[in-house]
Amino acid sequence: MHLGGPPFANTSYSWFSQPPGFISTEANPVITALHQARYFLTASSPSCPIPSVDSVSVDIWFYKPTYTPAEDTLYLCRGQSLSLGIDSTGWDGIFTWTPTDALSIEQNGKRATATPARSVRYVLTAATPVGGCAWEKVYFLSVDSLPADLRILPQDTSICPGDTVLLRTPPFNLGNYPGLTFTWTRTPTTTLLTADTLPNLLVRPEQTTTYRRVVQVGSCRDTATAIVNLRPLAPLLLPPSNLTLCPGDSILLNSLFDPLANYTWTSTHPGFGTVQTPAPVFYPTQTATYYVETANGCIGRDSVRIAVHASALLQVSNDTTICRGQSVRLIALTDTPGGLFEWVRTRDNQVLSTAQSVLVSPDTTTSYIITFTYGSGCQRRDTVVVNVDGENLNVLFPSDPRLCPGETLTLNLAPNPSLQYEWTASPPDPGLAANAPAPVVSPGRNTTYTVTLRDGLCTLTRSLQTLVFSATLTASADTTICAGDRIVLSASGSGPSGRYLWSTGETTAIVAPSPDSATSFVVTYFYGDTCALRDTIKVTTVPSFSLAIVSVPDTNRLDLGQSVQLFASVSPPQSLSGFSFSWQETVIDTKNLPFNSANIEVRPASNDTASASIRYTLRAVSPQGCVRTAEKVFRLLFPLVRFPNAFTPDGDGNNDFFEMLVLEGRAQIERMQIFNRWGKVLFESTAPDARWDGTVHGLPAPSDVYLYRIAWRRNDGAMMPIAVGDVTLLR
Repeated sequence: MHLGGPPFANTSYSWFSQPPGFISTEANPVITALHQARYFLTASSPSCPIPSVDSVSVDIWFYKPTYTPAEDTLYLCRGQSLSLGIDSTGWDGIFTWTPTDALSIEQNGKRATATPARSVRYVLTAATPVGGCAWEKVYFLSVDSLPADLRILPQDTSICPGDTVLLRTPPFNLGNYPGLTFTWTRTPTTTLLTADTLPNLLVRPEQTTTYRRVVQVGSCRDTATAIVNLRPLAPLLLPPSNLTLCPGDSILLNSLFDPLANYTWTSTHPGFGTVQTPAPVFYPTQTATYYVETANGCIGRDSVRIAVHASALLQVSNDTTICRGQSVRLIALTDTPGGLFEWVRTRDNQVLSTAQSVLVSPDTTTSYIITFTYGSGCQRRDTVVVNVDGENLNVLFPSDPRLCPGETLTLNLAPNPSLQYEWTASPPDPGLAANAPAPVVSPGRNTTYTVTLRDGLCTLTRSLQTLVFSATLTASADTTICAGDRIVLSASGSGPSGRYLWSTGETTAIVAPSPDSATSFVVTYFYGDTCALRDTIKVTTVPSFSLAIVSVPDTNRLDLGQSVQLFASVSPPQSLSGFSFSWQETVIDTKNLPFNSANIEVRPASNDTASASIRYTLRAVSPQGCVRTAEKVFRLLFPLVRFPNAFTPDGDGNNDFFEMLVLEGRAQIERMQIFNRWGKVLFESTAPDARWDGTVHGLPAPSDVYLYRIAWRRNDGAMMPIAVGDVTLLR
C-alpha cells in the first residue's frame, strides 16, 4: 500500500516507523504491512525554515475465516439438507451468498442451510468491516436421487427344495439415474444363479434365506430385504446305507415321519410290492434296495440299500465230567473265518476268554456259553456243561471282610463237621482257633487268614484277606456369634473315602448354619465299612438386630441436588447410644461419607447418566459386636429440558411465553437473551424462571423468527451447555 501522496518541488521527505524497521525518502513510498505500526513523515524545503511533521497508523486484519465443512465438493441426496459457512468464533464481518436459491441464511449470513433439488454451486464472500479484506469460499453440492419404487418382488415367498425364484426390482428408466449400482447379499451365504450386481436376482436357496439389496448412487442409498422360505420335505430318517442285517432280523425302514404326508415305498426285494405306510417294518431274506417317495406339497425321493449276511456254522465240545481241581479245554469250530469268540461262565456271567478255545477248572458243576460274532454283529450261540465230582469240599468266606476297630468276623459261614479244617493267620492272630470249622476273629490290623480243608484224599486251600479301618476326626472349636449370623463349622476326618453327617442333615465337611439361639451341632464321620466317629460343637449366641434405611422424603427417585434425609432403622427398637455407624455412597466408585451418626442428610450429585442411580450403604455395629448392613438405592432424575420453536403471545393462556420447559428433574436459568435476525439483543434476563412475553420495551414484537441464547444450570449447580436456537413468534 502507498503511505503518502504526490511530491512537491524542492521538498525533501524522510520516513521512519515505530516499531523501527522502515526508512524511506520517497514522497509516496510503498509498504508491505506485516504487523501493526505507526509511520512518521518529516517534510522540509529551502523556502520554509520549519519542517512539517505528520504520521499515519496502519492496522492489520489477522484472522481469516474457518469454514465448516472444509471440502469444496459435497454430496447429498435430494431432500437432504446441509449446513455450510464460517465456523470462526468471534469472526464478524459482511457476508454474501451467491446464489441464494434453496438457502436458509442464518447468523447474519455467516452460515446457511442448503436444501437444493439439483446440483448447484454456492459462493460465500466474507469481508472485513474495515480495511477491505475479503475471502471467498466455493461449495459445489452434487445432488443425486433414487427411483421412487425400489421394492423387491416378491417381498416374501416360499419354494420347494430345488426350485428357483426371480427376485425383481420394479422397472424404471435407468437413463434417468446415471451411476446407479445394485449390490445383493444374503444370509446365510448360498449359491447365486445370476450376478449380484443386477437389478434382478435368480436364486435357488438350499435353506430359508434373507436377501438384501442395496441400491446406491452418490450419497443416495436404499436398502430392501426379501425372505425366501424353503418349505421342508416330509421328514425321513432311513437306516444307514451301509447297514448289513443278520439272518432273521427285521428292519424299520423309516423312524421319522409326518402323519399328514404321503409315503410310497417300493423295493427290488421279491414280495415287497408297494407299501404306503410311513414307517414299514420288513424281514428281508436277501440284499435289496428300498425306494420311498414323499408328498406334502413338495415331492421328495430317497432310497436305502439293506444287505443280509449268510448264516454261519458253529460246533462246540460235548458236555463232560471232571473231579474237583482238574481242568478241561473247551473248543469251538466254525466255517466262517474272521469272526469273534466269547466264552462266558453262566453262574456269574464272567467272560473267561475271547479265543477259539478255553481251559476251565470249575469247583462245582458249571455251564459255559460260547458266542460267535461274525459279519456286522450277527451271532451264533451254544452251551457246554462241565460236571464236577466232590463238590462238598468248600468254604464260604464272608462277603465283606472289612472291619471297624473292635468288630468281630466269622471266617466260615458254611461249616461242615465231616471235613477237617486247618487255619493259619499272617501276621499271627493269637485268638485264632486253628481247627474250628467257623472261627470268630477280631483282628487289630489287616490280616490274611488261610484254611486247608480235607475230605479223604481230596484237599482244598483258600485264603481271606481282612481289612481293618482306622481314622481320626477333628472339628471346629466352640464359639460365640451374633444371633442369626452365619457361622462356618468344619470337620476333618483322616479315614479313606469318608463322609460326613451333621445334626442339621448336611453331608459336607463344611457347613454354615445361622442359629438364632445357643445350639450344639453334632458331626458324625463315617469311614471304612460303616465305621463312625462323632464330635460336638457348641455355638453360643448374643442378641442381634436387623437394619434398614428410611428416607425422608420416602421415595426411590431424586432430582439431582435434591436434599434427602437418611435414617438408620434398628429392629427390635432399642437405644442406639452404644452403636457405631458408617455410611458409603456409590455412583460409579464407592466413597466413604464423613458421617458416623444414625441420621444423615445428603444432596446427591452425579454426571453418570449411563447408570443414573446412586446407592447409600449403612454399616452398623452393636455394643455386642454384631454387624449389619443395609442399602438404599435412588434413581437420579437428570433435568430434561426443551425449548419451544414457536409461541403465540395473544393472552389466551396457551403458549403465551417463550420459556425453558423442564420435562423432568429440576433446572433454572442463568441468563436468557433474545436477538433479532440482525443480532440485536431485544430481551435479556437472569431470573431463574426467566421467560419472554414477546414484547420489546413494552411494545409487541412483530411476527418473525428470533434467535435465543440461554445459559442454564442443573439443580446441583452444574452449568449445562448453552442452548442456542431460533423461535418463531406468531400473532
